[in-house]
Amino acid sequence: MNLGLVVLLLWIFGGFSFGLGIMFVFLREFKQWKKLGIVLLIVGVIMLIILFSIVMPQVSKETTSAGPLVQQIFYSLIVISHDGNRFCR
Repeated sequence: MNLGLVVLLLWIFGGFSFGLGIMFVFLREFKQWKKLGIVLLIVGVIMLIILFSIVMPQVSKETTSAGPLVQQIFYSLIVISHDGNRFCR
């Protein structure tokens, strides 16, 4: 499987389940879904930990041997993902 696809899927599904989990746990309107929110929160945290501890170091190893354009693309994605609030203002 393509490593870029793995990063994209982990980022999307991990972030989505983490966000839904927080919403279900902390908002009063979703009291009946609190257990589902806890499960989604745990799954999202696990997926994001896998992304940042296992997959991203492998991406940085592979992009050092790649061309400068690929390095710049991955560097931009990492900077945007870590400092997304700066771009939202």
